[in-house]
Amino acid sequence: MPALFDVTSSRAQFPALSLTDSGRNRIYFDNPAGTQVPQQVIDRTVDCLTAKNANLGGYFQTTLEAGDLVDLAHQACADFYNAASASEIVFGQNMTSLTLHMSRCLGRRFRRGDEIVLSRMDHDANVAPWLLLAEDLGLTVRWMDFDTETYEFPDDALARVLSGKTSQVLLTPILMQNLRLQGVMVGSREMFERMTRAFAHHEARPVVDVVFGFDEVPAAFAHLGAGRHFGKIGVAIA
Repeated sequence: MPALFDVTSSRAQFPALSLTDSGRNRIYFDNPAGTQVPQQVIDRTVDCLTAKNANLGGYFQTTLEAGDLVDLAHQACADFYNAASASEIVFGQNMTSLTLHMSRCLGRRFRRGDEIVLSRMDHDANVAPWLLLAEDLGLTVRWMDFDTETYEFPDDALARVLSGKTSQVLLTPILMQNLRLQGVMVGSREMFERMTRAFAHHEARPVVDVVFGFDEVPAAFAHLGAGRHFGKIGVAIA
């Protein structure tokens, strides 16, 4: 019989969960990542700020120890994600800042009147940067709506936005500007089958670069990391 998960022991590792207000335990709802952290993270952070807080790339002892700590963090993440090497791991500021920077980079290719598609189901950090960009550049925002009863996207939610039923997307400007339409969907097998039926109905042709066997997952990650693929990389599950 598998051991039961020790909830009490896990909660004890987070000091914030022991805080009380007038004798009542504090309740945390949906908070940003890092709002409550385990004591181990707090201890390592204090140690870093106390003994290893220096610019990287120098030759004195503190900067060397700081560099070792950064290398250790990269290797730990590489182990966690089963990456081929620590060089595949890149740390950014945070999701909000990175999305804002990405929107500004991509915005250099946009022109007034161009359209961007957003979803009201997305985190605001993946919505606000694009709304700001649209306001600055005069872009048109198209919203992909979801079912307010089920909180799911209808099968044709994206197709309605792109097919001209709710907005007009001309193929000629897209082809002339050499633009690509990309997307990522993760869901159940039923959702995947509905997606493939939508592709067939609208005569869309997804591009698959290569399909690996399930026992070749490390090779699939290596192929992805090499950056030479054109289209999606698949993993077949028997």
